[in-house]
Amino acid sequence: MKEYIIGFLFVITLSLLFYSFGSVIINKEKSDGYKLMVGYLIYSFFIGLSGMIIQFFNIPWKIYFYIVILWMIGIVLFIVYQVIIKHKKIFYDGIKEYIKNNYFLFIVTILLMAVFMLTYNALWFGNHLDDGYYITKIADLPYVKDPYTFNYSTGFQDKFSLERILNTHELELSVYVYLLRMSPSLFTRFFMSGLHYFVFANSLSAFAYAILKKINKDFNYYLVQFVPTILLLFSFNENFIRYFNIAFFFDSNQFANAIYFGSSVVRVMSFIFLLTPFIESKKVDFKMILCVVGISVVLMSKSSIALPLIILISLFYVITTLVFMNKKYLSAILLFGLFIVVSVCASLFTDVSRMQNCVHDILLVNSHSILLLTSYAIIILSYLLKNKYVNRMSTILLLLLVFTQTPILSGLYYATSIYAFVSCRGLTLINYTCIMYAFILIVYFTSKIRFSQVLYSVICLCLFATSVFSYHLAGGSLFFDKHKISQYSLGHALNVIAHNPEFMPETTIELGYTLQNYAEDNNKELNVIMTRLILSDGAAHALPIILRTYCPSEKIHIISALYRYENPSTTKFKDFKEEDQSLFEAYTVNPSQENYEKLKNMVDTYDINCLVMPNNSYDADVKNLGYTLLKCVTNDFNDVTHYIYVR
Repeated sequence: MKEYIIGFLFVITLSLLFYSFGSVIINKEKSDGYKLMVGYLIYSFFIGLSGMIIQFFNIPWKIYFYIVILWMIGIVLFIVYQVIIKHKKIFYDGIKEYIKNNYFLFIVTILLMAVFMLTYNALWFGNHLDDGYYITKIADLPYVKDPYTFNYSTGFQDKFSLERILNTHELELSVYVYLLRMSPSLFTRFFMSGLHYFVFANSLSAFAYAILKKINKDFNYYLVQFVPTILLLFSFNENFIRYFNIAFFFDSNQFANAIYFGSSVVRVMSFIFLLTPFIESKKVDFKMILCVVGISVVLMSKSSIALPLIILISLFYVITTLVFMNKKYLSAILLFGLFIVVSVCASLFTDVSRMQNCVHDILLVNSHSILLLTSYAIIILSYLLKNKYVNRMSTILLLLLVFTQTPILSGLYYATSIYAFVSCRGLTLINYTCIMYAFILIVYFTSKIRFSQVLYSVICLCLFATSVFSYHLAGGSLFFDKHKISQYSLGHALNVIAHNPEFMPETTIELGYTLQNYAEDNNKELNVIMTRLILSDGAAHALPIILRTYCPSEKIHIISALYRYENPSTTKFKDFKEEDQSLFEAYTVNPSQENYEKLKNMVDTYDINCLVMPNNSYDADVKNLGYTLLKCVTNDFNDVTHYIYVR
């Protein structure tokens, strides 16, 4: 309970910091959502740029910790100065008016968090093993001597990677976890999810207000808060969406169960972050370029998948501004022609086949999606408004759709994506943005209806109910099967979270703490092997990938996590293969004499001095290998037992 109180207070404080920071910088004519978004972006720029410098020059983590604290203190002092000396107001029209115009953003955030609470099976699997990098990094950074070239899941040193050096999201969160002395899984999975949902809801309302104000300067500001209702659509179970051909949003499951990822910020908000501040602009000037660079730094600090999106969105904004605002058609044609030449050359002279195949599979589904086709149709019909600001925005989205999915014309996008999954995640952003933009236009056209507020509330309730139902109907499997869907007990999901309040199996946490204490108390390196997947609470749990979240000591090496990563070339485990791991698992399934001998040879060859066994039926064999029982970790609710042996 103490951690929950601390977490709620921290998230509320950080949200208020973002809003207050933006409020004293931005003029009072801007929306409340815009103020929070700007505060978030400027704060993230300072934190992210500092982190990039720290990681690139391999400066100790502790220095970054103090830099973040100083930035936070400095921003608070700046706000206080602006309020007391400059007589700026944080809530220009009072808190009561703020609540009146923004209460629905809180409702949407709460509903999204309610859906998140149903996704324990994805969390237990480590979000398709990605948590093995992200959450363990957040947990390990303060305790590792050379933290920026480290494999956080295995406990070995890793190679230098520029894209990882540029990403500072986990570095930032590691400061908060260390500062609050909070469980890494609880902080990231629960509290950062809530914070991100709230930032997204505010940012979408800011984007919506900027668009709606350009269509009708007298638009009812009160109704803007209902636009983020559409975010509930993105929380639908991914298998449900694909099975019923609603659409194919690549990795859309991460909106519901991994919104705390830095890449989730990029995948949902890149377009809105990059363009909302410039919707009213009529020309591209130096100040705008500086702002775009700053926002790009923020996006790159969250995830390097932002790069191709930054390039295309910025380029298309310039081209459409030349056409719709400046009437400089020749300049627009020349720039557009140059872009096409570069894209075609990239398609012809670089290997983009993997990206094309991945995008093609998505396009096959989405070309029959009523949801997306309707959104595209609304975007096209928006030209009937004959509003140059709307025309510019609609044209940018249509250009993005064409030049990310048309084979010969998408070369630049594919080339800068580098990986197929990056190009597919970019399509998710574009389609999400098309849906959000179309819904903004729907709100505009329905705003004159007498009971429009009731209509939007009903839409919100329907989307929430459908999202919850989607997990009941299709949440039983983490992998898509076009032939069937697996049902899921929502009551059981909530019961699991109630029994595992840190959003991690309790047995995993205790196992990690036990290894940590033993290694540190005995000043001993542990080479640990265990089963790669176990069953916990009826769901597959990727134990070795996530374990170092709770045993961050460099003395602990999780050998069973090596299968997902490159082997450490400078250690004796450079030759450890998946087949070696399979020898351990074969013995646990069938403890025959033959399998015992193979296990003995493997643990002796690699000096495996810690075994985590699933029960005590192997006790005699394991003790014959020279191990002694350190501890038995058990939990009756999730029916998991770990017998920890060391030698």
